[in-house]
Amino acid sequence: MGTRAPPLPFYIQFLSQASLSASILFIPLVVRDWGGTGLSVGLVVAGYNLAFLVSNMASGRGADIYPRRWIVRTGLACSILAFLLQAMVVSTDSLPLFAVARIMGGLAAGMFPNALLAFVYEGTGKVGVFTSRGSLGWAVGMFAAGIISLYSMVFLFSTLLFVVAFALSLRLEPLGEKGMRIPIFPWKLIKENKDVYGALLIRHTGASMIWVTFPIFMSDLGAAKAWIGMVYAANMLTQFFLMPFLDRFDPRKLVSTGLLVSCIVFLWFTTATTWWHLIPSNILLGTGWAMLYVGCLKLVMERNAEKATSSGVVASTIGMSGLIGPIIGGPLAGILGYSGVMYIASTMAVAALGWFIFMRMGGGHDRCP
Repeated sequence: MGTRAPPLPFYIQFLSQASLSASILFIPLVVRDWGGTGLSVGLVVAGYNLAFLVSNMASGRGADIYPRRWIVRTGLACSILAFLLQAMVVSTDSLPLFAVARIMGGLAAGMFPNALLAFVYEGTGKVGVFTSRGSLGWAVGMFAAGIISLYSMVFLFSTLLFVVAFALSLRLEPLGEKGMRIPIFPWKLIKENKDVYGALLIRHTGASMIWVTFPIFMSDLGAAKAWIGMVYAANMLTQFFLMPFLDRFDPRKLVSTGLLVSCIVFLWFTTATTWWHLIPSNILLGTGWAMLYVGCLKLVMERNAEKATSSGVVASTIGMSGLIGPIIGGPLAGILGYSGVMYIASTMAVAALGWFIFMRMGGGHDRCP
């Protein structure tokens, strides 16, 4: 591995993640404004995440078999088309059409991130620095979406960012193209890394139960759209500043600490009586997620030769959480209220920490390439 990565992947990471975050921010509000229920919100979000999950799994495997720069370019090109379609459909007030467009967006958005991450890892071995650019992109994208506010213009903004990212991807040079033989479904890899994938699935399912109605929760606390974007941006900016410093730490300790912090923050959410109370708690949550995410990626990429596939399963696990969580969290928020869902999510973070510790006690989790 080299010591310095080419700058292009970092720019592509920033632009693409800014595009994705801008389009995600107001999805619950879009569905609510069209008269959708909590279940409707959950289904729309879950549909996107299911598509993202499937695409991540397939493209992660593909990036260990085919040239990674081809996978990146294909995913970005498809994203341009998919997000332009969403910009057109969001003006029709048709919830079914919008749900289909979001599924297409999820398929496109899941195609390129793992290939891009593996591309950088082969060059530097650094995870935190690269992922921090994605967090900065999420902060900028959500802040911009809050300022723009008009739903169709937000999706056009996302499309434009993908156009620039695609143009940059045309200049990517070959790196880390090994042509490995990877099974269609990597059962063995998943089993050998079940401590990481299982803990992430449990914790992030709980988190997704909160996020599916979190913009509505903030709106009910008096936050305008611009301030909703600001609260999310505080989380992402924290990740951006912290992630570059995390590569030096033991990834196992990062995962454990991130899970513990998640438990504390989900409980803290329940004490908010106005929207600005959520800013300090989101800063702490950004700290916890930075530790958890970088720790998970470093663990699986250090253990396995299949860099893109193993990181792809991390992304697919997040997608699976995003599928299960909204379907449960949307209706539960209507039954138990926002606080009830947050208590459940906090308990799940504790359970995830227990899973991670228990699975590691069994040993045999340190296969290296």
